Amino acid sequence: MNTQYTGLLGRLAAFLGQHCFSQIFNAIFGIVFSALIVSLCWLLGESPSAVHLNLLVCVLGALLGWAAGMYFSPFDKEDEDRFHYVGKSLAAFVSGYVLSKAESLISTLMKSVEGDLSQVKWDRVGLFLCSFLLAATVVFVSRSYALRDTARMK
Repeated sequence: MNTQYTGLLGRLAAFLGQHCFSQIFNAIFGIVFSALIVSLCWLLGESPSAVHLNLLVCVLGALLGWAAGMYFSPFDKEDEDRFHYVGKSLAAFVSGYVLSKAESLISTLMKSVEGDLSQVKWDRVGLFLCSFLLAATVVFVSRSYALRDTARMK
């Protein structure tokens, strides 16, 4: 279905591409939920240092989500090959070094909560996951729809 827009919608479609409404919703979605996540950092923080740690957890989640969103939405074959190489290198690092240290990390964490999972800061886990998923979604949609058309033109 080839729909031609006129006026403002036509200019938006020309600027943002065929999926202009997806892009607009994606931007609004990203801004609103980012503000919600940041406000949750303050609401869930008992002290200024807890708020700072909450924000740090969100930044880490967002950065990892950004990388995941880029990894799963390459522009072209060249991008896909580069991401595949980086993914293989990262997998080798994780399977080698990180997993060898994981047992001591997990045992230390379990000792700190003494087997009681209610002591785990689940609010921070939630903030991390929300930030990760939001960043991954926004980057994936942006790269898959709007920016892919721009990259193909070059």
